[in-house]
Amino acid sequence: MTPRRPGFMRSLASLAGGAAAGQIVAVLASPVVTRLYTPAEIGAFSVFSTLAMLLNSTNSLRYEMAIPMAEDEDRARHLVWLCFLLVGGFSVLLAGASWAWGPAFCGLVKVPDLVPHLWMLPLTVAAAGAYEALNFQAIRRQGFGALAQARVAQGLGMSGVQVGAGFLGAGTVGLVAGDLAGRVLSVLRLLRRDLFQGPFPWQGVRKAAKDFDRYPKYMAGASILNLAAIQVPFLLIPLYFGADMAGHYFLAYRTLFLPASFVGTAISQVFLGEAAERAREGEDLGRLTSRIFLLLAAVYLPVYIICTAGAGVLFPAVFGPRWSEAGRFAQILAPMTLLWSLARPICGMLLVRDRLKESLAFTVFELAATVGAIWAGHLSGSVERTALYVSGAGLAVSITSIGRFLHAAGVQWGPVLRVFGTLTAFSVPLGLLVAVAARTGSSLVTLGAALAGFAAVGLATFRFLRREGLL
Repeated sequence: MTPRRPGFMRSLASLAGGAAAGQIVAVLASPVVTRLYTPAEIGAFSVFSTLAMLLNSTNSLRYEMAIPMAEDEDRARHLVWLCFLLVGGFSVLLAGASWAWGPAFCGLVKVPDLVPHLWMLPLTVAAAGAYEALNFQAIRRQGFGALAQARVAQGLGMSGVQVGAGFLGAGTVGLVAGDLAGRVLSVLRLLRRDLFQGPFPWQGVRKAAKDFDRYPKYMAGASILNLAAIQVPFLLIPLYFGADMAGHYFLAYRTLFLPASFVGTAISQVFLGEAAERAREGEDLGRLTSRIFLLLAAVYLPVYIICTAGAGVLFPAVFGPRWSEAGRFAQILAPMTLLWSLARPICGMLLVRDRLKESLAFTVFELAATVGAIWAGHLSGSVERTALYVSGAGLAVSITSIGRFLHAAGVQWGPVLRVFGTLTAFSVPLGLLVAVAARTGSSLVTLGAALAGFAAVGLATFRFLRREGLL
């Protein structure tokens, strides 16, 4: 059994807590945002956000992922500067491309209202790329307190600008400006003085680009394909079903995915730093990986079972009556989101094991499965059936991914399956309770059943995890 490092859980709690706090701000603001902006405006923003995320996945050619693996601090600093140079050059090229071809693209995906705001796309991508480099540098230095504060700053900046602009009737530009403001604030929090000390390290930057060229060779393609598999619905749904349906799908996605994404990303950052250090020292990674996986399962299982059973009633009550379609999407997507949320935090195991080619090959399959699901849904003419196909494809991909990551860590399957099965058994009655309450059509009854059941499941789960030595 791997010895437990005294600072690991403290770091995990600090960063996950900061990420959760930042996301809670956004979640609390969501009912206000959905009443200030129309589904079409949120649908247009979903296209902008998708473009920014896809472009950010390659603007530094994934050199930032090598920062925690660098053998010393100088090499890590050289990689940070290399990322800054690549991001800056990419953003300049993107500005020209947005001016030349942006209007045609917005027409293609049927969001012409986005055209006047495309000038913010290069700035958003630049801020996102700078944050990624500084984020991985902070992971290397175990600066999890600063990372937590950056997450909070991002949530506050984004929500504050979006809500304020919404009250002024700004429309789509308010959503876009809020996203940019949050990213800039997070970058400013992570900047460190020692990055700018001494002359610019041209030689070190060139050498780092050559020594770590396997990252752009394999991880750049894998990253953009992985993000495309997640984000492509936000480009194809408005094309096939209109901006309004894209807005409903985006709200369901944002509500389900982003809390798990923010917290899961935070946990994956702590996990990656700890796993890389243990791997360098030749320690076993199975216990660490299975512990993270099972603790996340204990939290996520009841949450997403509640969503599957009751989101159709709860969404209109929380976000407003015009968002009932988003609630139906959330019910369909919740099972896929559950397994994706369990796979995402431990995906860094492939980096630690240097299995980069495998990551690229599997991501091609993931993107093909998602595009195929959307195409099949388009042929059916039903947006809800499209969501069902996407969820089914995502379930298959996530189950396979979890198996790959746990196998790479050398996890013993028997104990993990036993604990996971017990946690699932705790949550199934909760789902039945919420489903019965939802049939009444009352949001208050459904919410009360969900909260009471969640508390009971939480107590039973806590006692079980203590008995198993996982807490």
